Amino acid sequence: MKEDENHLYQSWYMDLVKQFPEGYYEQLSEENQKVYDSLNDFYKEINQSYEMQCLYHDIKRDTGYFADLINFRTLLHPFFVEPSINNERLRAQSGFFLFEPYDGTSCSLENIHDDIDNKVSLYNGHNEPIRLVIPGEKKQQILNELNQSLEINQATLFPDKENVASYIKIIFNKKCLKAIRVYPNSHSHFYTTLGVIDVH
Repeated sequence: MKEDENHLYQSWYMDLVKQFPEGYYEQLSEENQKVYDSLNDFYKEINQSYEMQCLYHDIKRDTGYFADLINFRTLLHPFFVEPSINNERLRAQSGFFLFEPYDGTSCSLENIHDDIDNKVSLYNGHNEPIRLVIPGEKKQQILNELNQSLEINQATLFPDKENVASYIKIIFNKKCLKAIRVYPNSHSHFYTTLGVIDVH
């Protein structure tokens, strides 16, 4: 299919989804009507394919009603997707997925990185992508502040039994070791998950 030199695709799609008043097609020149018809044929061919019908089936299974209309041009570049909140971990993390339309063969990793950068990065006043670099030595301090101020920790981000138990174990051991430092002369046995600590 030839390039859409007159940039009719967006207008064609708006007309397809009934965002334009009736009669838009009749207002086009004969040449643009041919492009419009080609877009129609091309869209129907893709939209009625087996792969697209499977995709629509999966979408409707998750969301309920969904019209069989997708703007395919939006699938040419990466974008964030908010998942349906169907498990505790996704709900706790308020996470998003990144849709990446790459097959791994038609473009290099460098081109993929640049495309993602251009489409989803935040930019400063000098039109430079914003980078957040966290020094390794600050990691533990940040984790402590997130836990103390916002209650963001291993147990709240990963609320399954194993991670909650692991978090409780870490906190328990820290408190026991802190007690040892506070009462260095006491005769006690501290039972921790690290073993029995005999304090004299």
